[in-house]
Amino acid sequence: MEKLTSHSFNEKVYNLKNNVFVADKPVIIKFFVENCSGCKIMEEAYNNISETLKEKAYFYEMKAGSDKEVINRYRINELPSFLCIYKDKFSKNEGIFPEEVLEELIDNFLTLVKGS
Repeated sequence: MEKLTSHSFNEKVYNLKNNVFVADKPVIIKFFVENCSGCKIMEEAYNNISETLKEKAYFYEMKAGSDKEVINRYRINELPSFLCIYKDKFSKNEGIFPEEVLEELIDNFLTLVKGS
């Protein structure tokens, strides 16, 4: 799983300086920190979902402490957090979920933005 930095976020997902979404399909980002037990619990589920839905979206991870601008813009307050973003739409889910629930939340977002 590719880990984003603030630089790669601006190149691959959303250019914050120019306020432009740059990816060619939806992006899902898991925000985490190394010592977060909930983040570790969700790691396998997120990896499984990313494999299942890889044709519909790009999946990344980003350390929560790596960029305050991204954290503040999307109001990431809890870890793990799962940010779904496409053009001017985004959805955020925070906490621990059963794998099927997280997959449904992500898939619902992908269905919502499909026609965008």
